[in-house]
Amino acid sequence: MKKITKTEERNLKRWCLIQEFRKSLTKELEHHPKHPSEDDPRRKLHYLDYASAILFTLFNPVLKPMRGLCAASELKKVQEHVTFSKISLGSFSEAQHVFDADALQKLVQKLTAKVQPDKLQNRSLLAAAKDLVAVDGSLFQTLTRVLWADWLDENHKAAKLHLGFSLLKEKAVNAVITAVIVVNVKPCSKWYNQV
Repeated sequence: MKKITKTEERNLKRWCLIQEFRKSLTKELEHHPKHPSEDDPRRKLHYLDYASAILFTLFNPVLKPMRGLCAASELKKVQEHVTFSKISLGSFSEAQHVFDADALQKLVQKLTAKVQPDKLQNRSLLAAAKDLVAVDGSLFQTLTRVLWADWLDENHKAAKLHLGFSLLKEKAVNAVITAVIVVNVKPCSKWYNQV
């Protein structure tokens, strides 16, 4: 088992963003049906804390492993701003099956509706966001005679499409096709048979 080094509060950031997120999600959860187990007094991890903890890990890459997040949940500042009690590995793992993403999806839709390019008053923000691009790498099976696309062996040939999508312009802004480079990966038929 990989040893998790102790995280210190000074290495963690984005406390204010978590607080804003919690306020917004709290309002959204007022219209979202609770899972029956949330009323159980034995439950220590609730939807708000679970979602906040996940977002907190995105802001703090040092917490990537689940064990790192659970260890950080013992810190006083994390309990004040992110999750109000210590998170156990078992309760965090179980939460993935208990809490759905509907409330988060609705919250994201509401927040993105507020960020319309034509409604932005702060032009410096628009300038910074104009190049906001989501990038996806998708694997496509190719014909066996395409030599450069040799992926795993002669029977497994694929190309990878790297697609850049402008979030504000809502259109593709870049597309590059490359050979797939895989190191020490066992063949997985579902990767190349889904196309």
